[in-house]
Amino acid sequence: MANRNSLPRSEQARANAAAQFAKAKQAGAAAWQERNARHDADMEKMARLRELRLQKEAADKDASAAAPPKATVPRKRPAVRPARPMPSNDNI
Repeated sequence: MANRNSLPRSEQARANAAAQFAKAKQAGAAAWQERNARHDADMEKMARLRELRLQKEAADKDASAAAPPKATVPRKRPAVRPARPMPSNDNI
């Protein structure tokens, strides 16, 4: 029986495996590129948000320094309830 390809069966298997490996390697590289791009975008977003937070904190600090201090009202202490009388033992 003659093979369809001129290569022996083991060589065909080796060529198929090499092609699948190259395809998987290329897909893995593309996945890593996508992951790195997402990571870079996340890092830029966090840096931007950090900068905005620091600006807001500085503005809040300046505003609180310029504002007069708030008058505080002392808190009322809760009233203390009197202790319950102890039950008498006359009924025993």
